[in-house]
Amino acid sequence: MAVLPISITTGQRRENVAKQDGHNEPKIILALAQIDATHELISENTDMLRILRNEYAKGYARNLDVLAQETQLAQIYATLPPLLKQLAQQRDLLADLSGGYPSEEMPETITLSSLTLPTDLPVSLPSSLVEQRPDIRI
Repeated sequence: MAVLPISITTGQRRENVAKQDGHNEPKIILALAQIDATHELISENTDMLRILRNEYAKGYARNLDVLAQETQLAQIYATLPPLLKQLAQQRDLLADLSGGYPSEEMPETITLSSLTLPTDLPVSLPSSLVEQRPDIRI
């Protein structure tokens, strides 16, 4: 593992992070996408619960149906805290690797839809790219 010099600037640290640890940013993007999807599920299930409660009040639905929908909504809510924790951990890790502090604001949030794949992919991996991997440098 290469030791970074102490006198490097923040910009240089961020470049080093991009070279050494580019896999944390996609994890942040995926965590944000999962959190957004969970919020959408919560919204949809809340609407369904409201409709079922209205139907139950009019006698069209059973109490069992309302309880089942409440349980489903509670289960979806239960998936949110681990996702938020994962997002916070990934942001803290990225801040630490870039030489900042976890309490500092992230410069920008990248969305999953903003990522694009290259149109021309090489058939083989260049040796200079392979040499950058810390597990191969040893």
